[in-house]
This record gives sequence, C-alpha cells and structure tokens, in this order.
Amino acid sequence: MSDKSGCRYDVPITKTKGDSYTGHPDVGKATINNPACLRINNPPADVAGGYDANGRKWYWYAKKGDQYGEINLTKGAAKSLYSERNSTSADIIVSFPYGLHMNDLDVTLDPNHVEDTFKAWVVNTTPYKAVNVKFRAYELVNGKMILIDEKTGKIPAMNKVSGWGTTLYAFKAPVQQSDYTVIATVNINAAGGLGSGSVCEPLITQYAYGSLAGSYVHGAGGVTEKALGIDWPNRAMPNVNYNDNYQKVDMAGGVPVPRPPGPEPPAGEKNLSVYDLHVYDTATGKDVTSSIPSQTLGIKASYKSTFSVGGWAKLRFYRYEVNYTKLTQIGDNVNYYFEPGADVTYDYGKDYAFSLVAGQYKIIASIDYYNNGNDPENNWQSEKFDGTHDESTYDDNKKSYDLTCSDAPYVEPEPVEEAQSVWYPPVAISETPGEVKEVLKPVYGYRRVPLIKDEREVKKRVRLVQ
Repeated sequence: MSDKSGCRYDVPITKTKGDSYTGHPDVGKATINNPACLRINNPPADVAGGYDANGRKWYWYAKKGDQYGEINLTKGAAKSLYSERNSTSADIIVSFPYGLHMNDLDVTLDPNHVEDTFKAWVVNTTPYKAVNVKFRAYELVNGKMILIDEKTGKIPAMNKVSGWGTTLYAFKAPVQQSDYTVIATVNINAAGGLGSGSVCEPLITQYAYGSLAGSYVHGAGGVTEKALGIDWPNRAMPNVNYNDNYQKVDMAGGVPVPRPPGPEPPAGEKNLSVYDLHVYDTATGKDVTSSIPSQTLGIKASYKSTFSVGGWAKLRFYRYEVNYTKLTQIGDNVNYYFEPGADVTYDYGKDYAFSLVAGQYKIIASIDYYNNGNDPENNWQSEKFDGTHDESTYDDNKKSYDLTCSDAPYVEPEPVEEAQSVWYPPVAISETPGEVKEVLKPVYGYRRVPLIKDEREVKKRVRLVQ
C-alpha cells in the first residue's frame, strides 16, 4: 500500500471469472467484476497482474490509474481484497490520505464548576499503525495559551471491516472564572498560539500487517502529513494538511462550588482506586462505626478512574470477622462501566443490605481486585480494566472500614402507669320467694334420685288386626 510514494503491497485477490473467461472485449470499459484478461506480452499501461489456478500468468484489469500510475481501487474493493485468502496475488497500489483527523470536541459539564470533561475521537486515515502520537489540550485564557493535558499514544490502522482506525482522547479542563476557550490538538504543538505560531509535528507510522509489521514506514522520525488539503474556513495552520488536527470549544466562565470536606482521589494515569468508604444505617442514612445485631446496614464507596478510555470494572465488598479470622464477600460482584476519568460514588446499600452479630469487623470495598482467602491484607488478585488494560498500581484498589457490633445493653425496666377503659357484660341474680322453679342441670356419670310413680290410670285402646 502507498501514500502515493511508490510503495507496493502484495495482497491476495479473487478471480472474478473462470479459467475459460477470455476477458472483457473493451478494455476501456472493463470493471473489477468484469475484468479484461490479457496475456503478459500485451498488457495495457495500468493493470494488476497475477497467476491463475493453472499457473498461467494473466493480467486482471481493474481500472485505469491516475497520474501516479496506481490501480485506483475503491475503498470497498480494497477491503474485499484484504479478506480473501484463497486465490492468487498481485501488486496493487492503494491511495489514501496520509494523516490524522480530529472529530468534534464534546464536553460534559461539571455541576460543581470545578473540572469539565472533554472527549474527541481521533481518526487515522492510513493503513499503518500511528505511533508516538502527541495528544495535547490547552486553555486560552485572556489571550494566554495554557497547556492543561499532554499524552503520547498510538492509533490503530484502518480496519478492513469498519474502516478508519480510531482512538478516544479524553481529558479534564479546569473551569475558569472568565470566558475561555478549550483546544484539543493531535500532533500540533500550540504553545506559541493556534495558527502560524503552531508547530506541525510529523506522523510516525509502522506497518500493521504482513512480514513488515512493527517496522517503521518512513523511519523513526516519520514525515509530515499528506492529507487531502481541505480548505477549512478560518483555519490557517503552517501546513494546510494539519487544518483538521484540532478542535476547540468556547466556554463561559463559572464560579466553582466548594467541595465538601472529604478525601481526595489519588492522582496518576491508568489507575482505578477506591478512595472513600462509608457504612451507614439504612433506616436513618447516617454513618455508623458501631452497630447492634438488629441494625440493617448499607455500604457506600467512591471510585476514581484515570484511564483515558472507558471500560467495565468489577466492584466487590467483603466482611472480615476479626474474632474468627474469616473473610466473606458481601453479596455479588457489581459490573460497572466507567467513563474516561470518571469519579463515581456507588451506593451498594440500595441493592444489598446486611446485619451483623456481635464482634469486631472490617468492611472492605475493592475494584478489579479479589481475595478468595481469609487474610484481608494479602492474597489479593488483580484484574485488567475492561479485560485488557493493566493498571499502573494496584495499591489503592481496596479500602477498609473498622466496625464494632455489640449486643444491645440491658436496660432496667421502670414502673409505668397506664389507664385503659374496659367493658364487662352485667350479671343479675333474681330470687322470688315461694315460687317453685324447675332447673335442668347436666348430670355426669350417674346419681341416685327418688322414684315417683305416676298414679294416673292409663286409658287403653284396642286395635284389631288380621
């Protein structure tokens, strides 16, 4: 592949017609899908050559080249060539802009007016890997250019499936009290101002594919960009090909809201940390350092990412019983997505609350850090951020909180007076002298009673029956 420098790259291609195909009759109207097929001794000026399945050499005509003599393949056709592995090969030249491009600069405002977060996608329009790329951010305050962020990184080569190679440049910019401008650049040193005072830096690339992968395309020093030279209104870099290497956003000044007292997150790049931890009573929301068995508790922890890329991390919470030297995870893992430079407070008490029995405890919060043993100080195992990124340090990936749980103290009961209305049904006993009453009473077992014969004469009736 080439940036119009004459470099060629051998890639597989696919025969579009069978061995018996004699070629398009009109070379001038041949296409990639209906190519002209000519013998080696009579090729046109601009063709791609190769061998067929029988070892015969043919020329597979693509399209007439331009002034540089290249086979002018479309992006879609070039992508299809990359992916084929089952046929012959040919020397082709692919034209592309040798440069970088920065898309729009997006901002996420800080409600406390302390630091806003900015993001910009940077595009590599070459089929090479861009290395030692300089990312910088500035604030233009009252005519003075202030460097607020600087990183060195790399950008992947354009992908055969999705197109250009891209990377996300993210940074934080302090809020100024007066109006100001935030500027992000790639391979531009704007310390002397944005425009004629800027220094356009060379683009350093390495081969991304094949046997030359990892070696420099134009040497370790690189070369200046050779892009499309688009005329950008109100942009006048010393080299017109760098007009698309920066973006800027005008910002209104603001007065920072004082940060409440508390621990500050650690600094440093490529790091995840737990910098604050609280255990609280879920009924009142107040922090506790001692509890009783009937109390329901929750955990709240603050995390900081200093990665310039977003990704997933695992949050875990543990309970260490000092009296029994036992470490137990509280609940399940929490998979949480961190934006670049995110500062997050996660309230686990909303998902999982717990109670303790009497004893001494350490409550531990961790991020991408786990322990399957019973020692809260040792045997911690690290994990990669988003499954791919190592951290610069894991010393701050956990934080502990001491907690005592005691039985409720005995309280001597005190006498109390209570008044309460009650109701009972009335009972009356009535006796009438001289009146004889018959009373039926249940008899259990048997009882001797007097026998009183009935002296009445019985009247008999006679019934005749057959």
